[in-house]
Amino acid sequence: MYSNLPKNESTFDIKLIGDTTKVSYDGQFTVTCVLDVGGTQMLELERTRLTADYANPTGLLANISLALSTLRAKIIKAPDWWYNLDSGAKIKDSEIIMAIYIQCETQEKKWRDSLEEKAKETDPEKK
Repeated sequence: MYSNLPKNESTFDIKLIGDTTKVSYDGQFTVTCVLDVGGTQMLELERTRLTADYANPTGLLANISLALSTLRAKIIKAPDWWYNLDSGAKIKDSEIIMAIYIQCETQEKKWRDSLEEKAKETDPEKK
């Protein structure tokens, strides 16, 4: 059914130095580009758990919860340090979480753009 869709996995490398700890975070991540309904449900449940279902979470709590829940739902494979730091929860350098989150979102955008290009190739009216 979905055989005509682009590959829904992407791999990227990061090499970053933490602002707070000056620790080097480098390695390769493989992520799901677009979640299915079950993955989206897992993401939303995790985000709800991380915000403790507060009606009015602070901006920081909302951002961290969104980033961590997205990464936990989308990461298929990551460097050992990621798992050793509780899938990001114990990283002292929050900008590292955000950088990996941005990479995940970039991979989703690339997937969606690829799908649009494929649609244009098969539908002359979309060109």
